[in-house]
Amino acid sequence: MTFDKTKLQDEFIIANDEQDFYTKIGQMIREIRTSKNISQEELAKSLNTTPEFIDAYENATLAIPIYHFMELCKIMDCYNDFDNKI
Repeated sequence: MTFDKTKLQDEFIIANDEQDFYTKIGQMIREIRTSKNISQEELAKSLNTTPEFIDAYENATLAIPIYHFMELCKIMDCYNDFDNKI
């Protein structure tokens, strides 16, 4: 799914100089999610969003807002995974 970025809040837009950071975050989200056998649909439901947003976070198409990141860490019990790698 392609997002119309002109209709999104600024918190979802990735600046050019932030792309590498969000790519790394997205890869880690996908790795942790799949290792815990959580589908994008299940995670989206827990975050009260859509699977398209989860996919966009994982593929660094959209920046993950801090409130989703913190809730995601809580749901997947992965605070330490990110703390040790970021």
